[in-house]
Amino acid sequence: CIDYDGDNSYKLSNWTPIDRSVFECDFVETECRLKNETKRYIHIQVAEQKSETKTRLNPEVNPDVVLLVIDSVASTQLIRALPRTVNFLLHGMDAIEFRKFNKVGSNSRPNAFAALVGKYWNPELFLLEKDTFETALNPSRPSTC
Repeated sequence: CIDYDGDNSYKLSNWTPIDRSVFECDFVETECRLKNETKRYIHIQVAEQKSETKTRLNPEVNPDVVLLVIDSVASTQLIRALPRTVNFLLHGMDAIEFRKFNKVGSNSRPNAFAALVGKYWNPELFLLEKDTFETALNPSRPSTC
């Protein structure tokens, strides 16, 4: 297992033979050997962690919210490629699907910015106008928002 140990560090557990299919960690590093060939992999999962202490937050005031962004794929293609994942998220986890989002930028950051904040920031216009980030978000300026 590879365990989180801070923003810039992690802890590795000892190597053990795989004799079970359930691991109690999110990241599992494996090494497979056959004759003279060795392959190493890192498997990723979400392992449920049981906590001994109860949370003190009131769920009515502080709800648990997880935002899962699957980027670089259209929602129709996501349903074709990962139907069981989509079904589990929607029906098993009561997820809410945000439909009708369009691409506004060439990577995750501008698309997430537009989805979460409701503003569109064009970095090319920002650089051309030598403007500040705060004024680029001003809705009275149609050239940048």
